[in-house]
Amino acid sequence: MADFDKATRAAWDRGFTNEVALSIPLFAMLYEHRRIVFKGGLSTVITMQKGTTEGLSQSYFMNEPLKGGKTNVLEQATFLTKYMQHPVQYDGRDVVENKGKYTAPLDTIKLVTETSQDGFRRFLQEKWWTAGSDSHTEATSRDFTSVPQALTHDVPYGGLTRTIDSSINDWYQGASRGTIYTDQSTAVAPSLANIAVWGDVCRRHIPQGLDGRGKRRDTLYMIVPEGIFQDIRVQAESKTAPVKPSMMAMKYGFSAINVHDIEVIKSSWMTLNSRTASMALLNPNTWQLRIAPERRFKMTPFVWQGEQQGGIDAFLARIMLAGTLTCKMPRANMLLLAVA
Repeated sequence: MADFDKATRAAWDRGFTNEVALSIPLFAMLYEHRRIVFKGGLSTVITMQKGTTEGLSQSYFMNEPLKGGKTNVLEQATFLTKYMQHPVQYDGRDVVENKGKYTAPLDTIKLVTETSQDGFRRFLQEKWWTAGSDSHTEATSRDFTSVPQALTHDVPYGGLTRTIDSSINDWYQGASRGTIYTDQSTAVAPSLANIAVWGDVCRRHIPQGLDGRGKRRDTLYMIVPEGIFQDIRVQAESKTAPVKPSMMAMKYGFSAINVHDIEVIKSSWMTLNSRTASMALLNPNTWQLRIAPERRFKMTPFVWQGEQQGGIDAFLARIMLAGTLTCKMPRANMLLLAVA
């Protein structure tokens, strides 16, 4: 027997990293590149470069007037902190059955912990992959801003309107494989040649070279459902050259391969949740997951609900999360919705 409250919260804390966080490809990618920060606040404001000052440069002869000027190349996006919770509950029958107010068999603790981890993992993935929509705005949505919201063309993001036809914030659109911004839902094959082109489209906006930790600035990850992953792997293995080892497979245990210096990761969740034709090509250095330290997936103590009038004979705890997911350069990332 064990103290149910302490044992369950300890089991959650011990298992969270491997069973929840690093079992989600998006979370593992951000973790690998140190793009998860723990900071509080009711909103996150990111300042981005929307243009260049190239036009201010000048070649000149001696005694020729030197021009001056200023070009506004900065813009800000605002992301509101969002709140999530997952309830964990057991009732009076469990207490009576286990012959003690706060005790329970270890297998019961294991079951409660594992089901909570599985439920919250599924919930997070659903929110991070919710389809982009005109109705999803920072002010009106309860949810974290999703990857599709950032990369779907012509939907609002970070408080900014994006409209190709009116040339409104085109620089803040997700990448377009044909640079025409009308091809996200056009059928396309996941051929190795196409993947190479998509990678070039995303990388053209990212400075090349290494960052301060010795990692490539233009690193790309492709997250795909099972069918697309198998198609890409068969193509890669049919080539005479050996398939390059995948860091995400070796370090985090994902089913993944490296194609054209792109980590292609299989997502069974996408297959099980009707994303069988979707594909996201992501540059981790343009994303940040910001989590409030006070709400960093922590489980609260169990509280008996019968203390209040009309309450029930049950003990309730909650797993709490507050934060936001942001992208400062959507055009270095690509979302396709009709890959087959």
